[in-house]
Amino acid sequence: MRLVPIGSIKEGTVLAKVVHDEIGRVLLNQNVQLTSSLIQRLIDNGVLAIHIHDSYSQTEIDDIISPELRQTAVKEIRSVFKNIKMQVEKSIKSIEKDKTQLNKKLHLMVDQKYLQNLDGIVSDMINEITLNKDAMVGLVDIKNMKNFVYQHSIQVTVLALLVGASLNMNKVMLKDLAIASMLHDIGLTFLDKDLVIYTKDFTNEQKEIYKTHSNLGFEFIKENTNLSSHVRMGILQHHEEYNGNGYPLGLAEDNIHLNARIILVANTYDKMTSGITGILVPPNEIIEFIMGNSGRGRMFDFEIANHFVRRIVPFTVGTHVLLSTGKRAVVVNYSPNNPLRPLLKILIDGKKVEDLKLFNLMDHNKLNVTIKKVLYD
Repeated sequence: MRLVPIGSIKEGTVLAKVVHDEIGRVLLNQNVQLTSSLIQRLIDNGVLAIHIHDSYSQTEIDDIISPELRQTAVKEIRSVFKNIKMQVEKSIKSIEKDKTQLNKKLHLMVDQKYLQNLDGIVSDMINEITLNKDAMVGLVDIKNMKNFVYQHSIQVTVLALLVGASLNMNKVMLKDLAIASMLHDIGLTFLDKDLVIYTKDFTNEQKEIYKTHSNLGFEFIKENTNLSSHVRMGILQHHEEYNGNGYPLGLAEDNIHLNARIILVANTYDKMTSGITGILVPPNEIIEFIMGNSGRGRMFDFEIANHFVRRIVPFTVGTHVLLSTGKRAVVVNYSPNNPLRPLLKILIDGKKVEDLKLFNLMDHNKLNVTIKKVLYD
């Protein structure tokens, strides 16, 4: 199995994992052979990348949580975001006339129904992740443009919980971290739909409006729920950077809440691997980016970044890579201690993967060989 951007998919490609549509229905099943019309269906549904099989990459990769739990979580967070937005839009005149009355309505809606549903999902996610504390993320969560915010919220929660478990947080702390992660972008519901997904094409004015989502989410949660301060700080500060260059408060180092420091790393990784920026960045490049920007005077808390990257498989089994020697290879295994130097097999046209010779980047006579880039063709 390997991840390929939708723009690189060719007819005849075999789908390795189920693809769902905007509301969680099965769009295409596993093992379907893609035709031009099916590829177009994926594009029309905003799918950014898919997992495929080929002659060199038949290995299955397990998700860190069950697919059923992931789909349920996406459905519920989508319901929370959409119902809040609908209530706000219906009550826009009430905001102008009677803010207290509106807050009361939203309080009843959020506390009594929707957040209760999330509570059970959070507990299930914590249980699955803590039962498998040493699990590593080898599967990039596939997003589509139409459902991105909700899928992103769940994946950030999964990644944040992995770090929290690695830091030996207790279940109360993990629950606060999970809810803060799941709701970190709740403030986006108050923005125009064209500003929900940040792009490099935003004007300066649009960038400033987008940045308000941290405060908007914090104020909404503070006024309309009984969620703890640890949840609220995670939401308010999730764009604060360790060097003080973030927003909305420009906090630095330990003045930033632990939950927010964790969410920042998870948020960055998931956005960069999703292809939402128009470029699908391979996990190995993001790991290098995160570690290169960690520590005092830099973007990320070094301890958190270190825990995070130890839970990510940068080159999953089945990934095609280009070596510094000019040869193409397929990843067949990885070492947790040296994840950036996996076990490979050099690709030879016409030969089956089982007939190819092993190429271990950790061998002394191969230490000068490096992986230049991930291949998608």
